[in-house]
Amino acid sequence: MPIKKISEIIAKEHSYSPDEVEWLKAEVTLLLNSMESSQSEILSTRSTQFLSPTALEIFFRSRERNEKIGQILQFLLTFLDHIPAPAEGDNKMFDPIEQFRECVHYAVDLLLEADVKKAVFNEINQMGLPEGENVWDYQGRINEKHREWHELLTTGVNEPASLFFTLCRVLEQLSLFWFDVKQGDVRCIRRSDIYTYIMVRILLDRFQQTHGS
Repeated sequence: MPIKKISEIIAKEHSYSPDEVEWLKAEVTLLLNSMESSQSEILSTRSTQFLSPTALEIFFRSRERNEKIGQILQFLLTFLDHIPAPAEGDNKMFDPIEQFRECVHYAVDLLLEADVKKAVFNEINQMGLPEGENVWDYQGRINEKHREWHELLTTGVNEPASLFFTLCRVLEQLSLFWFDVKQGDVRCIRRSDIYTYIMVRILLDRFQQTHGS
């Protein structure tokens, strides 16, 4: 299932076959292994160097973000095989859906980080804006999307099935936001965002087949 164009990825009419799902799971596993190896290599290199407090803060912030991305991918990968039933999270130390919500919440709150906003502005300045738009339009868009998604994650969504659906919807919209920032250029979009979007679409389709639209 080679990825050629972002338009092919976001085509809602596409239904993923079992073979494509298996291909996807293998690719996500490879990406997770690569991310883990890269982090270990970076940590090993940094351990032999003296780093300033500022450099240490940047390093550990980056590491934390990568770990959260990896956790989201791992959750989605697990959910492709089995979505936990409500009773599975009762009276246990680990509630997978609640842990998943924390990861999604973290990803949404990253939009308000100063360096993330700066990266967004740099990207859209570099790639060019549609006619009639300017870089500050994205400031308002970022704040608006954050408010919208934050409300979805924190208000009135606690029933497990509805919560799972909402979390997937938020991740879907967050992925589309990053696709938009990169103007649909599949060469520039992070593989983690692409795989997140595809897995979420598969899970949403399955959810709707089970629970109705």
